[in-house]
Amino acid sequence: MVLALHPDTVKLQYSVAGYKRGGYEGKKAINFSNATALNWMGEDLRTRDNSPIGIGGDPKGATAEKGTIILKRSAKELIPALLEIRDWPLT
Repeated sequence: MVLALHPDTVKLQYSVAGYKRGGYEGKKAINFSNATALNWMGEDLRTRDNSPIGIGGDPKGATAEKGTIILKRSAKELIPALLEIRDWPLT
């Protein structure tokens, strides 16, 4: 996604893959109408040698075009959840 927004800041030659570590059973999740759930934290994503990295997946095949697709799809999925939060009653 950063390649789509700020390609000059990306240095793919230094990229490292991130993997989900640890179990998620019993952890709390932000769940919006069962459509969008955020049940992990960036600290759960680590490199192969278990260093925290905060991202998941292998970025070596990243392109600006793929980043644009991911941004658009993510926004489309996230907007209803954000609108739901906006409409929560203030109590």
